[in-house]
Amino acid sequence: MRRHSLPQRKFHSGFTYVEILVTLSIVGLLFVPMMQMFTHAMAATNESRDITTAVSLARWQIERLKNLSNDLENITILAGTMWPPPEEPPLELNDQFWRIDHFINEASKPVEVRVSVRRDGETKSLAELYTLIAETSWIQPK
Repeated sequence: MRRHSLPQRKFHSGFTYVEILVTLSIVGLLFVPMMQMFTHAMAATNESRDITTAVSLARWQIERLKNLSNDLENITILAGTMWPPPEEPPLELNDQFWRIDHFINEASKPVEVRVSVRRDGETKSLAELYTLIAETSWIQPK
């Protein structure tokens, strides 16, 4: 008599659907915080770039004002003004539009100058620098 045996079932190595589903769930749960960290890092980088640009513009403007220090009338004319003037388009740097405000305290000796840099259309400044400027004049020999 011949014995009939059941055909041998071949087991293939691999992952079951449940294992794949669990792995994808774990990866998905880890992916969300990673994307939030990436988004936060990009926002912080952009803010840092804007602050660096604003500080550079403020330093540049302070140097421009110091170059006018031989005549304080030129500096005091700028009190309460904006650069570029409101009727002109704002300064564009690093994909942002900028305005520079001048505040000058003429009562102090030497003259106190404050430069405030902000994005166009905003009221909050990103950088403010102060300096004191004394009138320097050359004495003409007689």
